Amino acid sequence: MKKIIVILILINIFFTIYSQEKKEDKRNNKLIAKNIVDISFEGGFGLYIGDFYQHLIRDGAFVVTPTLDLYISIYLIKYFGLQLMVGSGSVIHIDSKPIEGSIIYNGLEIFGQYDWKLVYIKIFAGAGFQHTTMLLQYYTSAFFEAGIGLGIKINDYLYWYNSFKYRMGFLNSILLSGMYRLEKDDVIMSLTFSTGIAVKIKNPYDKDVK
Repeated sequence: MKKIIVILILINIFFTIYSQEKKEDKRNNKLIAKNIVDISFEGGFGLYIGDFYQHLIRDGAFVVTPTLDLYISIYLIKYFGLQLMVGSGSVIHIDSKPIEGSIIYNGLEIFGQYDWKLVYIKIFAGAGFQHTTMLLQYYTSAFFEAGIGLGIKINDYLYWYNSFKYRMGFLNSILLSGMYRLEKDDVIMSLTFSTGIAVKIKNPYDKDVK
């Protein structure tokens, strides 16, 4: 009888410890991201706005630009993380060959993302460096970006990704101000729409990943 009581006590202790571990796992799993890395590659077009738009109109240049962007998103916790971005744009003039200027963006951003079964939404914002060539001269300055993205599931690892972004960068140059008859330094602002592919790398430590 004593042996049975001891066995029952041991079984009770075992299941108590097991249930506590399961509860702890569930609490920890709430913070664990389903993905480790999210990589998106997007092409699209941007529309210049603000004073820079007026500058381009006055100079006879195009007010739209093709864009090509790469984002590498690293999840820190379940819904948030940091992402690195490399983007590009240009200024195209009908009399310039091949282009009048080029713009390369390098930035670090924070993002928040929420996943449903077939889609996910991402919002992001950050800043970095804007590398610009105008009149064959090279300039580096700061830029800011904020945007929102929508991913549509193709399979467990691949998504069709679309994003809408606002970018603002500074272009300080006495040479440009004189050449383009500017009353103040240019602020390059644009609205960009991009579409492409996002690849998700799953987190092997997430217990929901099978």
